[in-house]
Formats: sequence, structure tokens, C-alpha cells
Amino acid sequence: MSINEFMEQTFPDFEKMLENGITDLFFLYIQSDRTFMKKYLDTVASVGDLRQVNNGIAQCIAKTFNLKNSEEECNTPLSNLIQSYSKLKN
Repeated sequence: MSINEFMEQTFPDFEKMLENGITDLFFLYIQSDRTFMKKYLDTVASVGDLRQVNNGIAQCIAKTFNLKNSEEECNTPLSNLIQSYSKLKN
């Protein structure tokens, strides 16, 4: 398989992940890693409020990448850890 063939087969799925935004991508990253998933669940248990943890994570992402809330809601995230999120923009 050539590089171009590989990219033609993989890039559309990756583009879809990016379209859903950095928040969804970050939560997918957490759920794909056993260690981070355990730490995430420990954090949720420690804080005692899933929504507060997820909102805090989203705020940290926005601050780290200097992004702002677009007020556009996504109700179809790829990650199983969130039910919806506000898309971020520059």
C-alpha cells in the first residue's frame, strides 16, 4: 500500500474526528487510554459531579489552546464520556 492510498483510507475518519472538535477528541483520547480512564474516573469520584468534571476539562482545553466557546452545541459526540459539548473556536 502506498502512502497516498493509506492516507485516502484513513484521513476521512480523522477529518470527521476533527470536525467534532478538540473537546470530543480529548475525551476520546482519555477513553482510549486505560491509565487516563482510571484517573478520569477517580477524579469524577473525588469531585462527586460528572458534569462539573467535564465542564472543568472543557474550560482547561479552551484556556490551554486560547479558544472561546462558540455557543454551538454538539449533541453527537464520538466519545462515550460526554453526551454533548459546546464547540470551541479561535
